[in-house]
Amino acid sequence: MTRRWASSTVSPAPACTTTVSPGSPVLVVDALLGHDYFSRWTDTEFIFLFNEVDPDRYASLAKVVEGLTTRWSPWPKNVKVRSENRAFSELAEEMLAGVKGLIPLFAFIDPFGYRDIPMDLIRRMLQHDKAELFIFDFNSVNRFAGKGGRSPVRGAVRL
Repeated sequence: MTRRWASSTVSPAPACTTTVSPGSPVLVVDALLGHDYFSRWTDTEFIFLFNEVDPDRYASLAKVVEGLTTRWSPWPKNVKVRSENRAFSELAEEMLAGVKGLIPLFAFIDPFGYRDIPMDLIRRMLQHDKAELFIFDFNSVNRFAGKGGRSPVRGAVRL
């Protein structure tokens, strides 16, 4: 029986942050394929979805994702990688509608603002037992660091 595990990076940092520093797609796939126990996980399918809504940044991301399969040779049959150029809400709704229960999922969500990340959508994703979401917004952390008060847009997610 094949087990499935999915990872989704939505609006990631640049696929390659500098000429010497790889971005999250390379780092996460290298971490998996270079893991000491990876050879024991042949019965587990790993699915990586990297998304970038900005067309210019997506072009860079797509090249990096395509290059992943040549970075490791031979490419393992149980690892799938793909890139998308879509809005987060569209992808997340598709994931929720396409399966009765999400397969184990770790999603790293790095938004630019909150326009495309409805709290209700996040709530529905978190209702699945095996879904973990890491939401990081570096720009807002810097912008609001040290300021008093709280934005009403960032209301609590009620499960």
